[in-house]
Order: sequence, then C-alpha cells, then structure tokens
Amino acid sequence: MWRGIAFRVVEAFFTALTLVVLYLALARFFAGTLAMSELVWLIVALCGCLLGQFLFAYLADLGCFIAGYAIMNDLRLVLADRIRRWPLGAFSKAQTGDLANVVTENVGLAEQLFTHVASQTAGAFAVPVFVALILAFIDWRLALIASASVPLAFAVMSLWRAFFARLSRQRMAISGETSARLLEYVQGIKVIRAFGIAGERFTRLASTLKALRNTSIRLETFGGLAIFVFATVLETGILAVIGAGILFLTTGTLEPAALLLFLVLTQRFYGPMTEAAMNLAESHFLARSVERIRKVSDAPPIPTPAEPLLPQSYDIVFDNVTFAYDVDATALTNISAALQEGSFTAVVGESGSGKTTLVNLIARLHDVSAGAITVGGVDVREMDPDELLSKMAMVFQDVYLFNDTIAANIAVGKPEVTQEAIEAAARAACAHDFIMSQPAGYQTLVGEAGMTLSGGERQRISIARAILKDAPIVLLDEATASVDPESEAEIQSAFGALIAGRTVVVIAHRLNTITDADQILVLEQGRIIERGTHNALLAQNGQYAGFWAQQQKAASFSYEEGKE
Repeated sequence: MWRGIAFRVVEAFFTALTLVVLYLALARFFAGTLAMSELVWLIVALCGCLLGQFLFAYLADLGCFIAGYAIMNDLRLVLADRIRRWPLGAFSKAQTGDLANVVTENVGLAEQLFTHVASQTAGAFAVPVFVALILAFIDWRLALIASASVPLAFAVMSLWRAFFARLSRQRMAISGETSARLLEYVQGIKVIRAFGIAGERFTRLASTLKALRNTSIRLETFGGLAIFVFATVLETGILAVIGAGILFLTTGTLEPAALLLFLVLTQRFYGPMTEAAMNLAESHFLARSVERIRKVSDAPPIPTPAEPLLPQSYDIVFDNVTFAYDVDATALTNISAALQEGSFTAVVGESGSGKTTLVNLIARLHDVSAGAITVGGVDVREMDPDELLSKMAMVFQDVYLFNDTIAANIAVGKPEVTQEAIEAAARAACAHDFIMSQPAGYQTLVGEAGMTLSGGERQRISIARAILKDAPIVLLDEATASVDPESEAEIQSAFGALIAGRTVVVIAHRLNTITDADQILVLEQGRIIERGTHNALLAQNGQYAGFWAQQQKAASFSYEEGKE
C-alpha cells in the first residue's frame, strides 16, 4: 500500500520535472539562445518525463488496487468471523439488512480509500509541493504570494468539515435502514401479498428510499458548494500574483517572460490542490463507513478463556441460573436442574416461558446473567466456544439451509465426510427417498435458505446433519413439528439411534413424543414450576397434566365438530 503511494509521489515528481523542462525551453526561447541541439535534448527529456509519469502512475494504481482489494477481502472475512462470534443477543439489536450493508456497501466505500483516494490525495499534494519549488526558483516573492491563499482556503474547508461529517453519518445510517427495508420487503413478500399490505409496506420502503435520495442530494450539493468556495478562495492567489507581477514589472525587478511562465505554472499549483480538497471531502465521507465497520468489528464477542478447560463427561447442570436479555426483560429466574449424562430431558411450557432461551444457554449462545451452567463439571464459560459447540448437535424448528447441494448441507461442519456416510445419515433421518427423487439427487441445489424444499424436507435434512455430527449432546426443538404424520413415526425411530447413549434436551410441543423422557421440566414465566416423569406429572394434576388434557382433546377435534 505504501509502495503504491510512494510511486504516486514519484509520478508527481515526473509531472513537476515536465514543467522544469518546459520552463527551460521557454526561458531559452525568450532569451533567444535556444539552439536546435538543445531543443532536441529538451524534447527527449520531455518524452522521458512523460514516460516516467505513465510508468509510475501504472505502478501506483497497480500497487494500490492489489493492496486495497486484498485488505478489503481480509476485512470482510474478519467481519464475518467477528459476527460469527457475537453473542446471539447481539443479533436481536442489529438488523440483518444493516449488517449486510456494513459488510458490502460500507466496506466497498472504505475500499476506495485504499484503491483510489489515498494515493490520489498523496499525488495531488505532492505535485503542488514540487511546483512550489519551481516557482520559488523562478521568483521567491511571487511564490510566497501564490501560496498565501492556501492556508486560508483550507481554513474555510475545516469550517465545513463538521457539518459534512454529520450529513455523512445521516446518509450512512439511512443507507443501512434502506438495505434492511429492502431485505424485509423481499423476504416478506408472501406475507405482504397474502394479507393485502403490499401498499402499506411499499409506502414504508418508498419513504426510506426518498429519505436516502434527499440526504444524498443534500450531501452532494453541500459538498459541491464547499469545493467551489475552496477553489474560489484558493485561486484568489492568481489575482494577487497578477497584481504583484505587474508591480514588479514596473519596478524592473521581474522579466515579462518570467511572469508569463509563472502564470502558466500557477495553474499546475492550484489545480491539484482543488483535486486534493475533493479527495479530502470524499475521505471525510468514506471515514463514516470506517466508523460503521469499526462498530461491528469492535462489538465484544463471546469471551474466550485464556486457558480453556475440557469436560470429562457430558452431564449438564443448571446452578441457580438467571438470564435477562436486557434490564427489563428477564427470561429465566433461579433455574436449577441436573441433566445426567445419557439422559433424556424434555422442556415444556407456554410460548414465552423461556424454553428456547434455556436450551440456547446450554450451547452458550448467550452468557448467563447470574449462576452457572456446567458440562461435565466445567462451567461453559471456561470452555472454548467452538469446542463446546463441537460437542453438540442441534436440530431446531426454524431450519436454515445454505444455497448449496443437499449433500453439502447434510455435511455442514464435516466437509471431509464420505458420500456413504452422508447417505447413511439421510437414510436414518428418512430423507434418502425424497432426496433421490430430486433432479440431481444429493447434488441438487436447494436454493437460498432451502426454498426449493418443503418444511418437512428441510427438517429431515437438519436431522440428518445432527445424526452425521454424532455429538455427545443433542439439543432438539420439536424436530418433528413440520413433518407429515407418515414420516413422524419413522423419524421418531431414527431419533432412537440419534439419542442412544447421549445427553438429550428436547423442547417439546407434542407431549406424546416425550412420554418416555427421564425428566420433564415445566416452565412458566422463566421459572421451573414442575419436574418429573410423564406419569409422575400427570399424577400431580398440575400444569403439565392440563397441557396433556388439552392436547388429547385437540387430537380428537374435527372441523365438522368445530362447525357445530
């Protein structure tokens, strides 16, 4: 990167050297002493200077482009890795579209700092410095007068900087909001059309786009005005040079040819500085992208211990655990429970009772607010997060598939696995038959988020993932919720192989799937209000028994009865 900037400065030197050659030629011409041999050498020197300009301009661009794109490629990977290590709670405070905007648009804008603005600004400042030396050589008095307007022009520029920075932040924020609204509109188009709110949502999107347009116009208008004022103040120096030059001519202390040369070279003094000012203005705008990038990169990840510990077994213990998403939203309160290694524990409760939060805490997708969760006697906070997750297979109700082949989606996290192992996992998850009915079998692309597959098919691929991972701890969020009745019995049988000898935690909605659980925890408003086996809880005739009775009644419901 610095080498590219250095090449840009050398290019500026050859640009100034071209002016030196021109000055020597004109000085000899006006003095009437320019010989033909000198003219030939001056032409050769001029061609050499132009060749030097071209060569070092090319090297500067090449160096800055290669370095800039490499830096931004690494930065995107760093951001992706930082986001991967965020606590899950951080995503509830960050819009997906806005995050995507940072990683794509903001990094793309910051890229310009390295590929264009940095080296061009260096060159734009270097040329006036070299030209100023030439001007001083011609006449130091006029050189000082020509330079007098420079600090004044940059002082005017500095007054405008704070307002421009505020407008730039507004524009960046609205751009992120626009990306979020666009993503929301595209992803939610089915719901929008089904509920007849296309007009309302489109109006919301249009309003955001209008705000982006207006802010962009204000930014460009104000920036253009600032550059115009800067250039005007800067070039008042030309008037001062003309006035002083005429005065020096009348006193006989300056030759007419020198004044003419001075006026010609002065344009090469002011022009690049106006370009530098434009680059500085752009850099102030691009710096706001850097602020947004830094906000993402500096967000604290899940803490990793300096000397991580490894569990010796896979029993799970909740020791007086309390967790709150924020000050006013306590999700779990004083949870204590022991889940023995190799046992089957089910977690039930009404929506919002804290079931998913409890399971997420086992995987350390959040950190507890108080208390501790241990795996094999080791606090999960004392384990490396990646090592902890490597011990767990998770199957959740909301399945996300990558825009890749079915085989690649089953083998997520185990790219070295054989095709035979992938097929064995698919057969165990009752997915092999429907996979083979796809156009390309296991090599069929599933589309973004698995959109080409049904909910039940996506769920079975997710189950196959968990079977293939073969982890000692299994976390399930009603994995048969989206499966048709014919496949449910087969998948429940497949779960027998999946959970055998493993520590299993299931978030259960269909209570008939957990009647054989070693332990059932009943949650209400973030607290355990009942615990025990299925039969023991029915005998208590409490909350669980009420859930069971409701589901038995719902199982016998028919639409004809509903009409009555």
